[in-house]
Amino acid sequence: MRKYQKDSYEDDEGGDDFSPLKREVLDVKFSSRFKLPTFEPFDGTGDPKSHISKFKTIMMLQDVSDPMLCRVFPSTLKGSAQKWYLGLKSNTIRTFAELATTFKGRFHTNIPLQKNSSDLRKCRQGESETLKNFVDRFNKEAVQIEHLNHDTSIEAMKMGKKFERLRDKILMKKPSTFQELMAIAHKYVELDEARRTLTKQYEEDKPERYRSRGGDDRTQRFGRGNKPFDFTPLNRAPVEIFSWMKNNRVMYNAPRKLHPDKERDKSKYCRFHEGYGHDTDRCWDLKREIEQLIQSGVLKKFVHTEGNAEKRKPEHVEKEEVNKRFKEPMGVINMIEGGEPYSKSQKKKIRKGVYSISTRASVEELPLVTFGPEDGRHVQEPHNDALVIKALIKNFRVMRILVDEGSAVNLLTLQVFKGIRGSVTDLRQVSVPLVGLGGKPIRPEGMVELEIILGEAEEGPLKTMTAVFNIVDIPLAYNAILGRPFLYQCGAVTSIRWLTLKIPDEKGIVTVKGSRLAARECNLITEEKGKSLNIEAFPEDPEEEEGHRNAPVGNMVEFQITQKKVVMIGTEIPEVVAVEIKSVLQKNGDTFAADASEVVGIDPAIASHN
Repeated sequence: MRKYQKDSYEDDEGGDDFSPLKREVLDVKFSSRFKLPTFEPFDGTGDPKSHISKFKTIMMLQDVSDPMLCRVFPSTLKGSAQKWYLGLKSNTIRTFAELATTFKGRFHTNIPLQKNSSDLRKCRQGESETLKNFVDRFNKEAVQIEHLNHDTSIEAMKMGKKFERLRDKILMKKPSTFQELMAIAHKYVELDEARRTLTKQYEEDKPERYRSRGGDDRTQRFGRGNKPFDFTPLNRAPVEIFSWMKNNRVMYNAPRKLHPDKERDKSKYCRFHEGYGHDTDRCWDLKREIEQLIQSGVLKKFVHTEGNAEKRKPEHVEKEEVNKRFKEPMGVINMIEGGEPYSKSQKKKIRKGVYSISTRASVEELPLVTFGPEDGRHVQEPHNDALVIKALIKNFRVMRILVDEGSAVNLLTLQVFKGIRGSVTDLRQVSVPLVGLGGKPIRPEGMVELEIILGEAEEGPLKTMTAVFNIVDIPLAYNAILGRPFLYQCGAVTSIRWLTLKIPDEKGIVTVKGSRLAARECNLITEEKGKSLNIEAFPEDPEEEEGHRNAPVGNMVEFQITQKKVVMIGTEIPEVVAVEIKSVLQKNGDTFAADASEVVGIDPAIASHN
């Protein structure tokens, strides 16, 4: 220790008189317990602030004073840094703060450019960057900022990422610190990674023809063995048939949205997919959908019947095949309103269409449906039973199917869906929950289109069609519910008195008898649970029901803000107030939202109230 003290202030090229330290600093004695730590020497090329920080951190582990810091610091220098220290003016430094300031001033050019909180605004999520990679990169940038402003970092996170659900969560939770922000972000990172894993698994399990749906791959246009799909010849263009379907509210299987990240030809637009990339007439998804509706009889009027029209099998051959299939089901399943029959944009078009007058296309004439006492021979009167039938769904005989004209969707339980060998990978996402299932709103597991066959081969013709079902994972007394979408699609007519369902078809009247025993069994189960099934669609906005909209009071006149934005202003408003209102609207025309669809990024939990 005596040797270290001597070297510190007596061997500095000329002794004490040439040391930059004051005499009172050099006279300080070290404790006998002091041990000189090992430092990484500074040669003049590193960051001086980082070197001082490491030096003080190590020295503070021992009981040292400020003069001791001044005495030991020169021993951490080498090369050009040591020459700089020896070249300082002698007897000028009294404290370690003065020495550190002089040291940083000399090597200031080595200090990296300090980042500030506003630099986080430049950190934005890339087009193909995952949420996990973005949050990690954002966190690394924030760590390099010494005096981080929490409000600025939170605002930068909201504006920098493309994951809208995380942005909405930040708006709701309103974190006040960076730590709270990261806690929210990491939860959504885990959610996003889990969804990506599931999506990857689903894509690997799906057949190739489903995996490429919505694109332009060869598998869309060719079936097994690379043979082209043999579509039925049409007498109208697909785009005209699709317009007729929308005008006449034909229920169809909506396609999946086109991939948003894929570059597509902006000069071509598909009305069926509502996206760019290909023309409507060349959309293979639309052609397949039209083909299915032709086979079910809905679009039969658009079949080309001249020239190279498709040859059909003889009627007796088709009947034998259908009867054989109906008599040999793969199994038997023995085990109410809401849903998403139209999108939000379709609902607005429907509302506007109420006030317009148009010429509707002629509807194909079907046999007249009548009911009489002969239809009720299986019924014991009087009764108060529901219409519960059986049918083949996906070639499985499903019992206890409720026919409910008050149901806005077709419903199928998840247990039954799995029982008919359905796969969750075939389900399409449903954004609107179901209400009226005896409790809080229930969000369906998804939607799926299934083939259904009704009727008895021994009693008359059969009806084969496809219907869209909402799949729900809740216990119900019924295995399935056929609601208004089914009744409208097939034109079915029900008679509660005779417990009979009749469907007009070109082959005749399809008759389906209800089961009183099944109806009473289901009724007992429902009464035991003490819950009423009256399912309705959970409204997306307060204007969902036209009858509940608030009407303006007094006379109104239109005021045009911009070319596309028009509002109504009352005529009874004082002229001074009206002029001021018009002035404000015109000045803020670009930011004024004339429609609810223009307000984006606001979570429904904030904007809505019960």
